[in-house]
Amino acid sequence: MKHHKTILYLVALIILIDAVRAESLAIESTGYPGIPDANPEYTASRVVYIILDFNASSTVCSCGNLGWDFDPWQSCLNYDNDLWMLSEEDGNKTVVCRINHTDSVVTEFNDSIYYNHTGAGLDTTPPIPPNVIDDGDFTNNNQSLHLILDGAYDPESALLEIPLVFTLRIWENNALIVDWTSPTNQTEINYSIDLAENKTYAVNVTVINSAGLNASSSSDGITIDVTKPTVIVDSSSHPNQSLWHSNGSIAMNWSGTDHISGIYGYSYILTTNPFDEPDNIPEGNLSNLSGEISANYVRSTGIYYFKIKPLDKAGNWGNIITYIIKIDLTPPSKPDMENVVVASTSTLNLSWSESFDNESGVDYYYLQVSSNPDYSSPVFNASVGNTLFKEVSVTSGLTYYARVKAVNKVNLSSQWSDEEAVEFDTTPPNITFVTPLNNDNVSTLTPTLIVRTDEIAHCAYQSLVPWPGPITDFSFTNDLTHEASLTLTFPLPLQGYNITCTDNSNNTATKTLIFKYVKATGVFSVQADLSGRVLFNQQIFTFDAVIKFDGTPASGLNYNKFHFKLGGKELQEYSVMEKGNGVYSVSIRIPEGSANPEILEVFYGNQSYNLTGFSVEPMKLQVDYAGLQSAMSNIIFKNFGGFVLGVASESSFVQTQPSRITADPNNGDVFIFMTKPDADIERKNDLLRKKEFTSKNLPTFGSFVDEDKQVLSLSLSYPNILIKGNETVQKGRHSLLLKNIRLENNPEGKSGVYVSSQKIKA
Repeated sequence: MKHHKTILYLVALIILIDAVRAESLAIESTGYPGIPDANPEYTASRVVYIILDFNASSTVCSCGNLGWDFDPWQSCLNYDNDLWMLSEEDGNKTVVCRINHTDSVVTEFNDSIYYNHTGAGLDTTPPIPPNVIDDGDFTNNNQSLHLILDGAYDPESALLEIPLVFTLRIWENNALIVDWTSPTNQTEINYSIDLAENKTYAVNVTVINSAGLNASSSSDGITIDVTKPTVIVDSSSHPNQSLWHSNGSIAMNWSGTDHISGIYGYSYILTTNPFDEPDNIPEGNLSNLSGEISANYVRSTGIYYFKIKPLDKAGNWGNIITYIIKIDLTPPSKPDMENVVVASTSTLNLSWSESFDNESGVDYYYLQVSSNPDYSSPVFNASVGNTLFKEVSVTSGLTYYARVKAVNKVNLSSQWSDEEAVEFDTTPPNITFVTPLNNDNVSTLTPTLIVRTDEIAHCAYQSLVPWPGPITDFSFTNDLTHEASLTLTFPLPLQGYNITCTDNSNNTATKTLIFKYVKATGVFSVQADLSGRVLFNQQIFTFDAVIKFDGTPASGLNYNKFHFKLGGKELQEYSVMEKGNGVYSVSIRIPEGSANPEILEVFYGNQSYNLTGFSVEPMKLQVDYAGLQSAMSNIIFKNFGGFVLGVASESSFVQTQPSRITADPNNGDVFIFMTKPDADIERKNDLLRKKEFTSKNLPTFGSFVDEDKQVLSLSLSYPNILIKGNETVQKGRHSLLLKNIRLENNPEGKSGVYVSSQKIKA
């Protein structure tokens, strides 16, 4: 019995010893800045905390990364909540620790943590799902789904710079057809897939963050429509396309059909060119383009083609439908005939010239015959059909008055044959230029509308956006150029105007202008090629400049906001004229004196841009004379044997080369000369170079008065007059004196004349 008691005591002692040895190991992350609730089972750093719990019987401890050597035995305190370095490679890391005790019993513990240097796994919250945006309610793309994934966000992934990834699931009419596509980090996706017409496709997008946590959202669905819409067009004013009408007011109406997506709008034009086509911009009120089902025009004589094509909500354009309108507002030409005849018999044989009508054509002629000049009580007054001859029964011996007129197929009559001819103008003015151009980017709320016509006309405009506005006359019109300052009350992205120009004969031309409003903000720049250009003082220099904001050409800018500086000096004379599509014609007058520095500053408001690469020089006269082979400092010339031909300049700013001389005419004269072959050209060049040439007496390129005194020998011979004289003339102005004298030695009895001079006082 005592033996059994001893065994019980031993078992109790062993249990007590194990209880006293309660020990453990924990490996914990050191955390990550900005992620306070990081997953403790992950670390982005190789440096972690090692927490080794040991008891009083522990003597020494040793730890190591699994698969690596252990540390030397050391104090267990070194592993008590201290830092530990994990091995290099990403992955699951295990640390093993051994504890030696006083009784030589060694215990071993381990703990693991997942290491990823990118920080993946630290996140404990799911991401925010994206807004899944497709191409609308309908599309004509049956080859792929286009998606924009907007707004997906995960703050921890952003902090770690780890991109979110997306996977897709696709439903066709609520039936799953694609389950979990390959992950992608793209936020704009074109997913290639064959899509069936009149089926609706929705896409569920799952976004996954760095820790594998996810969230989902879906698109609202898009329906496939690849069938073109159709349109039926008619005209209440001109119901028969094959007939001519005498109505210049055109009323068009139409209706469109699309059985899947419905009609979005229509593009249409009225043109005289059968090859013109409507553009790809729907007409009408932007808020109700599908309600644009009629149009009215006023036109003059001619054949017009109304062309229209429908657009459905999936982006399909229908075929172009053409409706022909034939308008004849012009009467036939006046026929000619002998209007007063004396009847020699009881039958008048009347004939007249053919009348012409280039539109509907002559239908018949109407004849009146009367014995009274006012055609009262006519003996014949009726249509004679489409003929140039008619026999009329009359009373022989009486005088009759006859007249005829032509009537065309729209019942318009020509003048009577006895009336004075009147010319008719039936051609509308041609609108040759409009700025802004169609589809221009206009960058101001007050653009200038400029129209040019090929004849004097009166122009008006009507705003079409957001609804048709009042018809307003151009501020400057009744000429060949017409200008108006527009005010975009509704700064919508798309602006439209209808322009009408009417000439003095009431013929009207119309043009529709569509442009885009883009606010002039951002970086101002000017694109102009001035590289290598030479500008001259007092020159009017013109160049094209493309004005841009943030790299986009800007049209419709206010001319008054432009000004220019050349070499830092404000220019007083300049002009700016828009040519369209952001291109402006700029003209500046270069002031006297070269620009220093050679920089042209272009200002728009308080923004500026510098243009360089050009040079400014004094205005010079350049004379080219082919074949002149010799050049001195101020003369170019050639000795042709019997004469010398040349060009010279007394300017201080002169350059010469064979066949060319360039000089500043404001600084000295330029001469073209021909002189004798032995002329002293070198002497003349020296005088020109010193600017002394023109100060000489009677300067020439031959012999001229180069000294203070000259001897003049006068040789005149007459049969009855004997002339004598020999004078030394001093420098200055002189009067020539002819004196009648009595000659003592005059055997022939001639009259005597003596020649002398008298100096004139200044």
